[in-house]
Amino acid sequence: MLNTTSKRVITLIVVTLIIFLSLLLIMNIIKPIPGVQVDANEITFKTSEELDAAADLIIIASPTKEYY
Repeated sequence: MLNTTSKRVITLIVVTLIIFLSLLLIMNIIKPIPGVQVDANEITFKTSEELDAAADLIIIASPTKEYY
Protein backbone atom coordinates (compact mmCIF):
# COMPACT_ATOMS: atom_id res chain seq x y z
CA MET A 1 0.00 0.00 0.00
CA LEU A 2 1.08 3.53 -0.65
CA ASN A 3 1.55 5.83 2.28
CA THR A 4 -0.11 9.25 2.48
CA THR A 5 2.97 11.13 1.27
CA SER A 6 3.23 9.01 -1.88
CA LYS A 7 -0.47 9.51 -2.62
CA ARG A 8 -0.09 13.28 -2.30
CA VAL A 9 2.94 13.31 -4.60
CA ILE A 10 1.17 11.20 -7.23
CA THR A 11 -1.95 13.37 -7.01
CA LEU A 12 0.13 16.55 -7.36
CA ILE A 13 1.94 15.14 -10.40
CA VAL A 14 -1.33 14.09 -12.07
CA VAL A 15 -2.98 17.46 -11.43
CA THR A 16 0.10 19.30 -12.72
CA LEU A 17 0.13 17.20 -15.90
CA ILE A 18 -3.58 17.80 -16.49
CA ILE A 19 -3.13 21.56 -16.09
CA PHE A 20 -0.08 21.59 -18.36
CA LEU A 21 -1.78 19.55 -21.09
CA SER A 22 -4.91 21.72 -20.86
CA LEU A 23 -2.84 24.88 -21.32
CA LEU A 24 -1.09 23.38 -24.35
CA LEU A 25 -4.45 22.46 -25.87
CA ILE A 26 -5.86 25.95 -25.28
CA MET A 27 -2.76 27.60 -26.77
CA ASN A 28 -3.06 25.49 -29.93
CA ILE A 29 -6.77 26.24 -30.34
CA ILE A 30 -6.47 30.04 -30.04
CA LYS A 31 -3.92 30.50 -32.83
CA PRO A 32 -4.78 33.41 -35.09
CA ILE A 33 -5.72 32.62 -38.67
CA PRO A 34 -2.84 33.61 -40.94
CA GLY A 35 -3.58 36.23 -43.56
CA VAL A 36 -3.24 35.42 -47.23
CA GLN A 37 -2.61 38.02 -49.89
CA VAL A 38 -3.62 37.10 -53.41
CA ASP A 39 -3.40 39.21 -56.52
CA ALA A 40 -6.41 38.70 -58.76
CA ASN A 41 -8.41 40.17 -61.59
CA GLU A 42 -12.12 40.79 -61.31
CA ILE A 43 -14.26 39.55 -64.16
CA THR A 44 -18.04 39.78 -64.08
CA PHE A 45 -20.53 37.45 -65.75
CA LYS A 46 -24.23 38.01 -66.41
CA THR A 47 -25.29 34.47 -65.54
CA SER A 48 -23.96 31.71 -63.34
CA GLU A 49 -23.86 29.40 -66.38
CA GLU A 50 -21.37 31.72 -68.12
CA LEU A 51 -19.23 31.75 -64.97
CA ASP A 52 -19.39 27.98 -64.66
CA ALA A 53 -18.35 27.53 -68.31
CA ALA A 54 -15.39 29.92 -68.01
CA ALA A 55 -13.98 28.87 -64.62
CA ASP A 56 -11.79 25.96 -63.60
CA LEU A 57 -12.47 26.63 -59.93
CA ILE A 58 -15.13 28.73 -58.20
CA ILE A 59 -14.43 29.96 -54.66
CA ILE A 60 -17.05 31.69 -52.56
CA ALA A 61 -15.28 33.82 -49.94
CA SER A 62 -15.48 37.08 -48.05
CA PRO A 63 -12.67 39.31 -46.77
CA THR A 64 -11.95 39.53 -43.06
CA LYS A 65 -10.66 43.10 -43.33
CA GLU A 66 -11.45 46.12 -45.50
CA TYR A 67 -9.61 46.20 -48.80
CA TYR A 68 -8.92 48.98 -51.25
